Amino acid sequence: MFNKFLKLLPLALILGLLDFRFHNYFWPNWDWVRPVGSWRMFDFFSVWNFYVAALVIAFVVGRAYVPRRLPRWTWAVLGLTCLGVLVAAFSYTPVEPHIKSLPFQLGMNYVGPMLVFLMMVFSKPRGLGRSLVFTFGGFGAICLLQFLTGWFPGEATDFLGRLAWPYVDPFYGMTAESANWLAYLFGPVFLLGAVLWTRKRKWPMGVATVICGLVLLLTKSYTGVGIAFVLLAWWIYLNLEKAWRKWFWLGLVVVLAVGVVTQYDSPKFQILLGNYPHENSIERRSHIYAFNAAAFSEAPLTGIGPGNYQSYFRDNQLEFTGYEIPEHELPVHAHNLIMNAWSDLGLAGMIAMIILYVMAFKGAVWERLKNPYWLAFSYPLGHGLMDTPYGLEETSVMFWVLLGLILMHKHSSNLLK
Repeated sequence: MFNKFLKLLPLALILGLLDFRFHNYFWPNWDWVRPVGSWRMFDFFSVWNFYVAALVIAFVVGRAYVPRRLPRWTWAVLGLTCLGVLVAAFSYTPVEPHIKSLPFQLGMNYVGPMLVFLMMVFSKPRGLGRSLVFTFGGFGAICLLQFLTGWFPGEATDFLGRLAWPYVDPFYGMTAESANWLAYLFGPVFLLGAVLWTRKRKWPMGVATVICGLVLLLTKSYTGVGIAFVLLAWWIYLNLEKAWRKWFWLGLVVVLAVGVVTQYDSPKFQILLGNYPHENSIERRSHIYAFNAAAFSEAPLTGIGPGNYQSYFRDNQLEFTGYEIPEHELPVHAHNLIMNAWSDLGLAGMIAMIILYVMAFKGAVWERLKNPYWLAFSYPLGHGLMDTPYGLEETSVMFWVLLGLILMHKHSSNLLK
């Protein structure tokens, strides 16, 4: 029973995403089923939370627990993250404007995802990898349909023409740039599909993988596309016969040249070249990272507190950096996974994230992807060098699920079935 419920995880994740974004549009009178706090607009339970409750029941009733020895680094990461949650709970002081409550953020971003992770690694999941790729392949097809037709509620693209649906809520008329959020989901699933297709070459897996790749490309997230390209190239290189590797480098140069030529006239590429009246994303990140360094020196042990980053940035940016970012461009997170972990959970969370980076380098580079699931997990870490693929309910869950797949590969081959 538990295994059947677990294979529904990607579907529940997507339905939770749509519920959170579109509930005011499709079912505005159903808020009574969601326990809410003082911040009614943001603090509510979605389809995903009901799914997690059902998953826990299935785990307990179905006696799915399997005793298992996990690597010591896993316990170090879990222990430090839990310590960071406790530090955040006891040291937290909200910075106005306060958008989400502390229990909501800790529960959605850490407690819930880690609970799912633990149920994964202490059970015998079957087919979860395939379920992720096929479900997101279907979801990606809907995203592409919206991009081409605009049939569904919400804007299909942001102001740069990048695929952003379903992250633009029609109820509020938002047009904020959010294509990266879509890249956070489809980037790792695309790489996961590449791994699974390489091992069992059947066309449905290939089609789902290609769809996920197309969605990633249409987000025009250059960091996301670049990280996925590097990781995929590394995977292909490791699986090529030596006689073909000289042609690999030529193909790499051709693909890079085609990418630059096709993107050169796009608004996004022109912004990077400086042909824009405001700072480009690289210049803006330099201001954010200068702020991060100054903020770290102020509270190295406790961090800023979950959800406080944007408000804290607004209050201290001039003092910390000597520069003031326009109100509509205030960053909501640290644009770096390690600093985001520090911002939320203090030094303990920061060390936990550093351990994951070290282990990912060991697994993906030093051990040359002996465990192939490091490929997919390396995506959020790579993207996390310049952004924060964590903090939304769905991205936080995806992060821990990808980590769980790595550990499950050591104990079972059923992930491929």
